[in-house]
Amino acid sequence: MKKFIFMIMATMIATVSMSAQHVVESKAFENTYVSVSVGATLPTTNFQVGNTVFHESIRPVFGVELGKDFTTLYGMSIEGKTTVNNKGIHTAFDDLSVVWNHKLNVSNAIWGFNPDRKWEVKAVGGLGWGHDNGCVVDNYLVAEAGAEVSYNINNKWAFNMNPTFVWNQAENGLNVNRSEVELSVGVSYKFGNGFKKCNVSEVIIERDFLNEQVNELRVKAENLEAEVDAKNKMLTEKDNLIAELNARKMTTNKIVVPAAIGFTIGKSELMTTSKGSLVNLAKFLKDNEELNVEVVGFADAKTGTTEINKVLSEKRAETVKQFLVDNGVAANRITTVGKGDVEQPFEENDVNRTVITIVK
Repeated sequence: MKKFIFMIMATMIATVSMSAQHVVESKAFENTYVSVSVGATLPTTNFQVGNTVFHESIRPVFGVELGKDFTTLYGMSIEGKTTVNNKGIHTAFDDLSVVWNHKLNVSNAIWGFNPDRKWEVKAVGGLGWGHDNGCVVDNYLVAEAGAEVSYNINNKWAFNMNPTFVWNQAENGLNVNRSEVELSVGVSYKFGNGFKKCNVSEVIIERDFLNEQVNELRVKAENLEAEVDAKNKMLTEKDNLIAELNARKMTTNKIVVPAAIGFTIGKSELMTTSKGSLVNLAKFLKDNEELNVEVVGFADAKTGTTEINKVLSEKRAETVKQFLVDNGVAANRITTVGKGDVEQPFEENDVNRTVITIVK
């Protein structure tokens, strides 16, 4: 008998390693349950009271159980039970026991896990401590083997029926002369949301979808990074250009106004075609009073002498100055110089009969 009991216990414990590959682990209080039960127990032999017959030894039994399903196949519980003395012998509660149970879900082991299954059958085996309030042996070892048949109302509540065979250790060990048959019914409440069935194909589809989203976000990030780099490059080029222009502005304050102010050979009078450019120059100077203008006169080298051309270039510069003064530019903002034919700003000879204005 001892070998039979320990073989049951070893088989149940071994199921832990088998079931671990099929289960998603629950949180701390997930799949923890509490049960209450009521039933009856009767001894398999008439060992208790002198001439009491077998059927008269039936006693009520009450139980409370706290357990946890670690996987869809294996669970453990601590169960406390007491029997009531209904014969007026000894005390009101004559037997107390606390048993550590191991449970194997036979339904899931045979047909696979199904969270919507209504009926479930579990094989139950356990060892524990017992106490008799009236017999010679006060404390003894208790061994149990049986089944638990459950009807799951929902994922929280269930009705249970437990047929159990109980051995109590006497002086000569566990034997049929110290055994009882129990049948109890009860209700249990499970905490948490229970185990979830994992659909591998759905997980793969979801994984691929998430990977696709990650790849799209990665591409967008790379594109944004390229745009940022391009904009940073443009800003750098702009900053460099501004710095270069500022450097140029610091090294020279001269602005050459492209006004073609031409003159007739040997003359210093303005031609009608030149007056339009000078009117625009006068307006520019009046709008920018912080600026001054230098008027430089020239003469072509192939006409007249150096002395004559020097005087002619000075007259041409003075003519332009007077025109600007007549158009509202202060005389003290205008300087004139005549270069004669010593300097020739243009390659074509006739074009050198001109005046160049330099705004500072």
